[in-house]
Amino acid sequence: MNALKYCIAASAVLATGLAVADRIDIVSEVQAAKFWQPDPNATQYVAGYPESARDKKRDVCVSIGYLIKNDGTTSNYTQMSAWSNGAGGSIRQADAQPYVQVAAAVVSRWKFVPVIKPHSIYTSATFAFDGSKALGEEAIRGQCRIDDLPTFVAQAKNRSDDRGDMNRRRADAVRMGQY
Repeated sequence: MNALKYCIAASAVLATGLAVADRIDIVSEVQAAKFWQPDPNATQYVAGYPESARDKKRDVCVSIGYLIKNDGTTSNYTQMSAWSNGAGGSIRQADAQPYVQVAAAVVSRWKFVPVIKPHSIYTSATFAFDGSKALGEEAIRGQCRIDDLPTFVAQAKNRSDDRGDMNRRRADAVRMGQY
């Protein structure tokens, strides 16, 4: 599952020293508005359909995880999920890359102002790329929006931890000559 691979990076962000001087909450896209709003004085960027996309008629969505720092800038961009209207909703990582790059580039330019006392949060943004012009952006976005980001990240971390335990057990068995 691609989401697991990318959620591990989000978990790593939260487990690193970033939280030493500041509390970092994980909040879903909708909840982020309680803490931060787009800076009204900053240029508002939107994601256009990627020039390098292989199939320009494809509907695609990506969810990008990112950190809003105390100063309202963003960092630590991570693909959390992706969807396409081709191949039963799945999209190969190589095919998703142009969309992920465009979305991360847009998020990297966003600036925020605090609603309450500023503190860092980790959240996500969902981007829709309407190639077919048949579904509409909201329907496309709904295919990979993460409504409960804290649970999504926690489950991904648990799956990663479980996989790490299996790898450790296998390495121990090899070391003991049992494999």
